[in-house]
Amino acid sequence: MSFARAKHFPEWHRSQSKETEMKKIYLYGNWKMNNTYSETEKFFAEFPSAYEKVKASDLEVGIFAPFTSLWPLSQGAKKCGIVFGAQNVYFEEKGAFTGEISIPMLKEYDVTHVIIGHSERRHIFGESDEMIAKKVKAVLNAGMIPVFCYGETLEERESGNTFTVMERQLKSAINGLTRQNHLRLRAGMGNRNRQDGNARTG
Repeated sequence: MSFARAKHFPEWHRSQSKETEMKKIYLYGNWKMNNTYSETEKFFAEFPSAYEKVKASDLEVGIFAPFTSLWPLSQGAKKCGIVFGAQNVYFEEKGAFTGEISIPMLKEYDVTHVIIGHSERRHIFGESDEMIAKKVKAVLNAGMIPVFCYGETLEERESGNTFTVMERQLKSAINGLTRQNHLRLRAGMGNRNRQDGNARTG
């Protein structure tokens, strides 16, 4: 995910200082709906040796897996020292929310990072800016790090509304956050290489 385009917006600038300007490269991989439990175990049988060849102090590598693969992911990631996270979470701690996963459930797997606002969650599952903002705040309040995705659709880009859409999404997510929480937020925008109208944010 790229963090460069977030800096177009004054809200992002106000949350940064010379001492906290990003000096680390964040290389996060979203597995989407891929890799079963056994496939994740197989992956980590080979990954550590490959990672040793590229690891660096200014590089943070992270993998975000489906919920059913979080346990083998957590075990493998801890052994090689990379970040691991979930691809989504609900903002309520418990209740009648069939099919959802809560923050306490993720914490039992020692999850520290969560993708929030992915384009597929926005455009396929209809998640609104309001819902995404609630998720961002819930994750931050739980002491975890939200990896916030934002971006326009192809149609919005072609109509010249790129930065209007991105600004709306970003403002919604960070509205009311403390300066400390601003600095914990990871905000990224992926490349748009589809022709089906969806943004690529992951």
